[in-house]
Amino acid sequence: MKGLISFAENVIYEKDNILMGGDFNQSITFDFGTDGDRGNREVQSRFNALGLHDTLSTYNNRLVPTFKNSKGGKIVHQLDYLYASKKLSKKLLSSKAMAELKILENGLSDHLPVVSTFS
Repeated sequence: MKGLISFAENVIYEKDNILMGGDFNQSITFDFGTDGDRGNREVQSRFNALGLHDTLSTYNNRLVPTFKNSKGGKIVHQLDYLYASKKLSKKLLSSKAMAELKILENGLSDHLPVVSTFS
């Protein structure tokens, strides 16, 4: 992750329309109930400092779980993100995790796809 953030620092400019998404294997919920911060908030803060914002939690004003935990089957972590540059974020119309596709229930994946719509 550190290398990705260093790379992003060198290529992102205010004028750019940039989308960067995937399974980042980090979630602020990993830090809940632990002794201190395990670095998950720091990763998100670094992306935000670069001008990249998570479309899913930004649009919904909250964390949106996208991952089904293999131990116990709870769906409480957002591991999947679609980060958009500041310029592109201003055009965000909607963003959601595609739960209605029944991906988790049918065993197709333990992750939900993130779909964001821009004007």
